[in-house]
Amino acid sequence: AAQQHKRHAVSRLFNPTVSDHEFTDDACAATPRLRAARDGDVSALSGSESAPITALMVACRARQHAAVEALLAAGSHVNARSARGCTALYLAAEEGSASSV
Repeated sequence: AAQQHKRHAVSRLFNPTVSDHEFTDDACAATPRLRAARDGDVSALSGSESAPITALMVACRARQHAAVEALLAAGSHVNARSARGCTALYLAAEEGSASSV
């Protein structure tokens, strides 16, 4: 029923995805830049990064479209892969965020 009604978070409680194991609350809050992406704080997203989990990935997973747009405009590496192979596009699609996809 959760899948039919597009309740992704509920569905994933029963059937976790690859990213659920990697993009935990702690991982998405590991640095100020990742917290800003998670929270949609566009003004705090300046600077570069080379971590396995990028701000663009976190913003896509958190459905923060304004942050996604700001990071793309700033030249974020869209094809970066996390340790388990997740990309920002994968995370946006997994969350059902058509605007970020």
